[in-house]
Amino acid sequence: MKKISIMSVGLCAALALASCGTSKESAYRKAFEKAQAQEAQQAQQAFVNDKVYTALSTEIDAVETLLAEAEKVIATECPDVAENYASSLERLKQQVAELRNALDARHAAGNLTAESTVDTKSLKTEIDATVAEAKAAQQATKDYQALYAAFEKQVDLMRSDIDETESAVSEECPNVAENFATR
Repeated sequence: MKKISIMSVGLCAALALASCGTSKESAYRKAFEKAQAQEAQQAQQAFVNDKVYTALSTEIDAVETLLAEAEKVIATECPDVAENYASSLERLKQQVAELRNALDARHAAGNLTAESTVDTKSLKTEIDATVAEAKAAQQATKDYQALYAAFEKQVDLMRSDIDETESAVSEECPNVAENFATR
């Protein structure tokens, strides 16, 4: 009987020790799997961060290209008013640079997600509006110049008529020519 009780105590002890080893092994396995999952999640986040950065950088590149084209259009098609839009174009360049710097900072911090965006639409709208305004100002300047040229032509015609009239009065009416010239 004593033997059976000693054997039962030994068997219980062996089972207890065996279950401790299994629980330690299980805890290590869980910690290992958790670390692997975190590593995979971090790798996925880095991948998404880089992909989103590339896509958003492409959007900003498109705005920079649009702005460079706008500068060329204003310089070539709107030469009379181009200097009036230099400060607007500089301000737009600054806004694009700020947008890029903010994107670079978010990328460096790893904060970009699939839902991240950059507001390029408002910049594109403002660039298009600036070009349209410059073109309208250039057209207004051309219209004014044409109107002024027509006005100068009319003034020259009137001067010519006045000169002809003075000449005719001087030749045909010499006695009143002096009075006519003073009026």
